[in-house]
Amino acid sequence: MKQWIIKNRKAVIIISAIFLFLLTSFLTLLILPHRDALVQLREGSYFKARNVLVAGPVAVMLADTERFKYRKKALGHVPSDMTLSIFSLKNLRLIEFLETREDTPPGVIPSYYLGSYKIIAAAHRGYLKLWMRNGRVYGSIRFPNWARGVTEYLKSVSITGENIRFVRSITTSKEQRRVGASAYFTQVYYGKYYIKGRKIKGYYTRNGHRGLWEAVK
Repeated sequence: MKQWIIKNRKAVIIISAIFLFLLTSFLTLLILPHRDALVQLREGSYFKARNVLVAGPVAVMLADTERFKYRKKALGHVPSDMTLSIFSLKNLRLIEFLETREDTPPGVIPSYYLGSYKIIAAAHRGYLKLWMRNGRVYGSIRFPNWARGVTEYLKSVSITGENIRFVRSITTSKEQRRVGASAYFTQVYYGKYYIKGRKIKGYYTRNGHRGLWEAVK
């Protein structure tokens, strides 16, 4: 047995790495708070998913076992059976993070975490605005020199402690026409506040790739 392991050391390392990745992903999905998403496969069908975790060229998630031809039907469906699944990003057309129904309790977010910022994401310069209404945080972003340069309204905006998270995405033909984007996309932004909210630094993910972003007042 020892000789077989030595001869097949590379295979053992690969198998061990895959097992460790699956175990880590499974534990992470269990620990994470529930965050629902709508996923469309490249062949066109839709399904609900929960706690989508993008890692390199794959996406790990708890996926609904039922598939739907139309987006509206998938959105209205309440999953009864979700399984741990791994998809290659090449086989996914979009991942749309859905708005949470839980309101952010008023008064827990410092006022200096809200307001207008100048943002730089990769090579694009623009404007980020954050505000609060009825106990929830909202935001918008605009890159004047990208596509039609119009205001894009952010999704799933949340501020927890010194950290901010939001989704910038184009997932419908109506959004695509209004913004002037060449294709659907989903970017998830993660950031941390500095200097009492006067600066935010972080990264965003898109199709498994990371880019840096920074915003200042």
